[in-house]
Amino acid sequence: MITGSTASGTRLYRLIISNNYEMISREYNAWGYWGGGWCPFEKNVNYAAFLVSKLL
Repeated sequence: MITGSTASGTRLYRLIISNNYEMISREYNAWGYWGGGWCPFEKNVNYAAFLVSKLL
């Protein structure tokens, strides 16, 4: 689980995941915490936290 200590830190994590999503998604599932629950990661959504797990 990843979250920034500030809003700009969390935004930076979102940008890093977004810019590398194609490579990340080959081996990992990426989720974002939004609206009280975890949802599959989508670019340009302001998540509060991120969860990345290895594909089985």
